[in-house]
Amino acid sequence: MIESGEFPRSAAVITSHALPAVTAPNSNILGKGKKSHYILKKLTVAEDTSGNNCSTGFVSFTITNQGTATQYLTFETSPGVFSAFGPLAGKAVSPVCVADGTAGEKLVFGLSNSADTENYKSKLKVTLSD
Repeated sequence: MIESGEFPRSAAVITSHALPAVTAPNSNILGKGKKSHYILKKLTVAEDTSGNNCSTGFVSFTITNQGTATQYLTFETSPGVFSAFGPLAGKAVSPVCVADGTAGEKLVFGLSNSADTENYKSKLKVTLSD
């Protein structure tokens, strides 16, 4: 499960929580180590506009690890600077909720090694729709 976090790059609050039965945009991760990559590299997602800051189980999108190895997700906190977002176990799905952003805002997720000392090339670009 990805840990919750707030990032100073924007006003967006990004969290994850237990996966409810929802249909939301999804990107799969395949590969291992430096060969890890997002299958869909771009998603357009809705954000939680209820004012509850993702506390009600709203899901903007999901990330699914199709492999068996744990993947280490990162989040772009400023242009070209990525910070650890959390591990995602093999064969697991993590819901992600975004709130307090603005329509058209772009968020970028990456992948790294377990020590968060090497960022891999693959990126997932998420655009907020509302």
